[in-house]
Amino acid sequence: MVADPLRFVTLTLTAEEWLGEPDQHVFDDPELDHGPVYDARLLPDGTVITLYELRGDPDQLESLLRTHEDRDVASAPTHDGSGLLVYAHGEAHETVAALLERIQALRLVIDRPIEFRPDGSLRVTLVGDERGVKGLFDGIPESVSLEIERTGDYEPRPNRIYASLTDRQREILRTAVDLGYYRRPRETSYSEIAAVVGCSEANVGEHIRRIESKLVEAIVP
Repeated sequence: MVADPLRFVTLTLTAEEWLGEPDQHVFDDPELDHGPVYDARLLPDGTVITLYELRGDPDQLESLLRTHEDRDVASAPTHDGSGLLVYAHGEAHETVAALLERIQALRLVIDRPIEFRPDGSLRVTLVGDERGVKGLFDGIPESVSLEIERTGDYEPRPNRIYASLTDRQREILRTAVDLGYYRRPRETSYSEIAAVVGCSEANVGEHIRRIESKLVEAIVP
């Protein structure tokens, strides 16, 4: 029996309300920032555990959590001292709980981390079989709007990032790597790459800029 291929879908989710009070204080303070969510899990009793990063002065963040967080929390400084890693357990907003329940029911897996954007939206990639990915759209809470960024057969990073490039972009990137464009010191030029792939020097430059932009956006949280 041949297993069904894994599928992925990357979404931007926006809700009318789902931010907790600490989240709102972080977004309102220009000195603070909400980093990625490394885990979000619905427990059998209906509570939710999350592991996420807050960026900014650790003492200020600790004070914010003590004052405004009503869940059970534990925190630790990030490795570079730029913020806190926060573990929280407790009741979640009903929209968050409903989303996690739907993801769990469809046996989808969250390809972490989840990106928490400055406008309060979430960018998340979900992985599962065809039925699960398609079924997600039938059960999204009415209070949540979504935008599909991309979908397709799932490949673990970094192969999935490479797979997101067009055929032409892959050809140019492979040629650039083979000719030593990314070695130090650089061993080739746009004109030499263009001669191999059969296009103009300007076209190679434009493709490489787009490739690098796509790769950086995919790996930077």
